[in-house]
Amino acid sequence: SPVGAMAAVGSAALVPAGREEVVQGEGAAVESLLRDCDAFLFDCDGTLYQAGTLLPHIAEAVQHLRSLGKKLFFVTNTSSRSREQLCAKLQGLGVPCEVEECVPSCVFSADYIRRAHPAAERVYVIGGSGVVDELAKVGIASSGGAFENAGGLS
Repeated sequence: SPVGAMAAVGSAALVPAGREEVVQGEGAAVESLLRDCDAFLFDCDGTLYQAGTLLPHIAEAVQHLRSLGKKLFFVTNTSSRSREQLCAKLQGLGVPCEVEECVPSCVFSADYIRRAHPAAERVYVIGGSGVVDELAKVGIASSGGAFENAGGLS
């Protein structure tokens, strides 16, 4: 499951001794970070891109990490996009990524609902199509969603 994969990656990653070392870009600290961390998790909105514009040097950094054999995950608390939609957005901005690496919050929401309420067959969604898509992937039908909610409730 995506949640299990993220937990396993999180437990395998090591963090450099001091944040200041990385922020200042000291060579030894960066080398240590690149040597000691197996995976890198990127928050998306405001970190990789802002207002639909890719921030400087992101694509190059991602390519460099890939060349070192690092696992990459692109996470966001935005639930309006499914994995596929987040991947398409990132690729459209020039970030090389795969669907399996993209983890919007609705992935965790769908996984949680399936595990906490295994008998759930249908839910009403007040939210975007990403939530609807990820629920469907875990076998939960839904009503509502972006299309129905766009007209507003009277």
